[in-house]
Amino acid sequence: RRVLPLEAIPGLNTFVLYFALPCMLFRFGATTPVMQYVTAGAVDSPTGYTTSVVVDHAALVTSDLSLASGNDLRLFRYDGSTWTELDRVLDSASAWNSATTTLWFRTQEEILAGTTVSYWLYYADPAAGSPPANPDNVWLLREGFESGLGSFTDRTDGTGWYTAQPWTR
Repeated sequence: RRVLPLEAIPGLNTFVLYFALPCMLFRFGATTPVMQYVTAGAVDSPTGYTTSVVVDHAALVTSDLSLASGNDLRLFRYDGSTWTELDRVLDSASAWNSATTTLWFRTQEEILAGTTVSYWLYYADPAAGSPPANPDNVWLLREGFESGLGSFTDRTDGTGWYTAQPWTR
């Protein structure tokens, strides 16, 4: 006894192929966060170096792949066995929902120029809360000139001179 007549199978295959499957893929894709490699620039970056990545956040927002607030735009590092979310700070001269959104972060390993490295951008998570964005975890020394003079933060604790490529303090 057959459950489905043989004559109905071509119509069922057409329904699955052209309607049900695309709907399922859209539903799955619409709620699945996206990760993409961060590609290094033209200069090597040593471990502990503060560097930036420029993202066309406006295109992601327009495509409904990112929140306009930027809360879902995260940076991760994969060391071969563990994913670590990194603090990232929006550049003070940049903005969310811009074609040139610039995020600063501190490298956890050396990045060789022009290579694809183990740093990943993560986005398309509509339920994302506030991301880690502590500037002290991004810069060793920083000055918030946008808030006026005199707000220099020295995180060396008076322990001596630090060398940071390409300058010395």
